[in-house]
Amino acid sequence: YQGFRAELSPADRAGQYAAQNWTPEERAATLVLATSRFDATNAAIWVDVANLPYEMFGAGSVYDVSEAPESTSWIIAIGDISATGEILDVIEGDGYKIYKLKE
Repeated sequence: YQGFRAELSPADRAGQYAAQNWTPEERAATLVLATSRFDATNAAIWVDVANLPYEMFGAGSVYDVSEAPESTSWIIAIGDISATGEILDVIEGDGYKIYKLKE
């Protein structure tokens, strides 16, 4: 896969960030937002949590974090999807944003 693509996608980079920086509990409290099922599952593979929830939206969508499942602490938004609401912090990467929700 990596040899074919030649470089990491935003979904790869976002998922790798979570895998490298978060505890298993933090990864289990993650929701992925993407414009395609491929990008959502790609990020989820790196996060490495069984049944990680994800939702798909059109480009330019704004997601209200109050709609997230109750156990969500982190939202990975791939592409130009953004989030609004009770957000504690935003980590911006190349082609993705990660939102830390207020608890």
